[in-house]
Amino acid sequence: MIFDEEDVRQAKPKAIAAKNKLEQINSLVKVEAITGNASVDNINELITDMDIVLDGTDNFSTRYLLNDACFKYQVPFSYGGVVSSRGMIAFFVPGKTPCLRCITKEGAGNSQTCDTVGVISPVIASFQVTEAQKFLTSNQQALRNSLKTIDV
Repeated sequence: MIFDEEDVRQAKPKAIAAKNKLEQINSLVKVEAITGNASVDNINELITDMDIVLDGTDNFSTRYLLNDACFKYQVPFSYGGVVSSRGMIAFFVPGKTPCLRCITKEGAGNSQTCDTVGVISPVIASFQVTEAQKFLTSNQQALRNSLKTIDV
């Protein structure tokens, strides 16, 4: 929703487009756009000094990498995954909740991907952002403490 047709015409990386849009919404927010892939080689650097991580990835390998780094460095992790009209969200807080690896089986899932069946992501993203806002505004008692599955 934050990446539009003009961004496509300009071949703008999604991270840069998101930074630009978020800064238009609130000029007081500091946004750093990083284009590239998260990997074992750079994940520690990417997680350092983060208050929270929102998962916008499209594969479990990267999600597990984020999960592991977040739990290593005690950074809350907002997980969201969606394929077609089905999705799951969970908000993980190191030391207070289980982690993504604790509730999912590595290699599980079916063969459907965003590339093969598309994706309707706004509902999942909305839940992720809502949970992140609860955490960042010190309303942890209102956090959902379970995995939520949705099929719109």
